[in-house]
Amino acid sequence: MYIYVPDKLAAKPAVIVAIHHCQGTGTSYYQSTPYSKLAEQYGFIVIYPESPYSGTCWDVSSKKSLTHNGGGNSNSIANMVTYTLQKYKGDASKVFVTGSSSGAMMTVSETPAQSTSTTHLTTLSLSQNVMAATYPEMFKAATAYSGVPAGCFVSTANQEAAWNSTCAQGTVQASAQYWAATVKAMYPGYGGARPRFQVYHGSADTILRPQNYQETVKEWTGVFGFDAAKPAKSQNNFPAANYKTDTWGVTAANPLGTVQGVYVTGAGHTVPVNGYVGVVAYFRAVIGLDANSFGQCSGYEVVRFRLSAAYLTIGFVAHLAGQGLAGRPIDWFDWQLGCPRILRARFVELR
Repeated sequence: MYIYVPDKLAAKPAVIVAIHHCQGTGTSYYQSTPYSKLAEQYGFIVIYPESPYSGTCWDVSSKKSLTHNGGGNSNSIANMVTYTLQKYKGDASKVFVTGSSSGAMMTVSETPAQSTSTTHLTTLSLSQNVMAATYPEMFKAATAYSGVPAGCFVSTANQEAAWNSTCAQGTVQASAQYWAATVKAMYPGYGGARPRFQVYHGSADTILRPQNYQETVKEWTGVFGFDAAKPAKSQNNFPAANYKTDTWGVTAANPLGTVQGVYVTGAGHTVPVNGYVGVVAYFRAVIGLDANSFGQCSGYEVVRFRLSAAYLTIGFVAHLAGQGLAGRPIDWFDWQLGCPRILRARFVELR
């Protein structure tokens, strides 16, 4: 693995696992995403796992990787998190996972469907789904960019890192109950909390077809007992033009919800990991303040970068890293951004 530890490490730092796509590497994902820059600003640690397979896709197809403590890729990544928490005295309540394409699939965790070939396509990342399903006790939130539902990429031959054309083309369609049962079967007997989940997908994705977005939404709303057809909140052109954001599980204490789906009209494979898009929309729609309100604050540039990146890039991840996560005041935003009175007042109002 590769690990990024900032010069100014926070006391009990949060940890973000950033999982690369097929034909990517830990180094390339470090270079192409803003996580390390954010880490320097806010003191958290970033883990960049690297696939051991030719083509560098992740194993989201074999039984061992689709099972808690099964000995596969998911187990290895979980061990990286445990090592990091121990070595750097990290905060186990603030561990998050994100990734693109094959990395997105590893974020959630995959299982039943039909495997057809071992062809690996450029920019495919399948992992976050696997991690959220196989190690729900480890992560507080997960964000998946352009992946498939957990349980969709399984290999009937129990192949490692197998390609599944049936799933990729969006023809594996099932009920929310089926998908939820698939997730729960990856950690039999587990009855604890599960990570909040955010998924991004583009309407023009020809590698992992857009139907996979609908199936992923059904899966994670099913896990939490929500109706995929009835989001609590639906926003057009948020957090940016051509983005449609649906949110389930919205409460006064949890305005960003428990499950969030972001569908991007015109985006291909994958939806970009962009740290700047949508900042004004984030301030106006989520915080309720215009970005210009911070013009006199010493931390204005930090606010402008960090919150847009937190919402679009890490999704819930960076937001929750600063939220307190247990209903406590959002002090991390307060002192990090240099405008404590304004932000504290607004966040208390949101809660």
